[in-house]
Amino acid sequence: MRINKLSISRGVFTPLEILFESNTIITSDENARGKTTLLRFILHALGYKIPSTKKVNMRRHKTVLEVVNSKKTMIITREGESLVIKYLDGQTQEFDLNNDKNRLIVQSIIFDTENYDLLRNLLMTMYIDQD
Repeated sequence: MRINKLSISRGVFTPLEILFESNTIITSDENARGKTTLLRFILHALGYKIPSTKKVNMRRHKTVLEVVNSKKTMIITREGESLVIKYLDGQTQEFDLNNDKNRLIVQSIIFDTENYDLLRNLLMTMYIDQD
């Protein structure tokens, strides 16, 4: 799975758009520059239950994530606990993330696998937090 773009918006504020190129590395020589918040937004946009940071409540923001897996390009829009996957052919799938089974289905689609044991453990391989 490859992430192409992430858009983060809240209310009437201009969305923040981040483009990812091949081999993008999120880094800074200084603390408090938003690295953890960006990683949390990416994981939140992928449908995970991710805690908000001290200053940013993830659930109050709309995220739009463009990803490509081995089969398709998808636009994943998340607002609160509602997630919609839109494909380039116009098809859409909607999910209520209050249901943990739906979270696994979403991640199965995104990561193109039906290995639910892998999906249940994938987050801890991608994310270690300093908090």
